[in-house]
Amino acid sequence: MPQSADARYVFENMWGQYGSGNGQFAWPNDVAVYSSGNIFPSVDVFVTEELNHRIQKFHIANPCPTGTTEIVAGICFVTKWGTFGTGSGQFKQTSG
Repeated sequence: MPQSADARYVFENMWGQYGSGNGQFAWPNDVAVYSSGNIFPSVDVFVTEELNHRIQKFHIANPCPTGTTEIVAGICFVTKWGTFGTGSGQFKQTSG
C-alpha cells in the first residue's frame, strides 16, 4: 500500500542499494520518468549515477517482461549505458 509523503506526493516504491551491479546505485542524482499509453500505460524510469558514470533504465511492470530482471516486485531492470571516460558512450559524473 502506498505511503503518503505529504499532501502532494505519494511514496510508491523504493529499490536499490549501494554498488555497481544492475539495480544498484552510487550517487544517483537524477531521475526521468517516461509514460506512454492510455488504456495500458507503460512507465520507464531512467536513473543517472555520478560515481558509476552511467544511466540505468527500469520498467515498471508486474510481472516483469521477458528479457528484464526483477529488482523488487514491479521494478524491472532493463539495461544500462555508459562507462567512465570522454569517448563515445562514456560519461564523467553523469547527471541530468
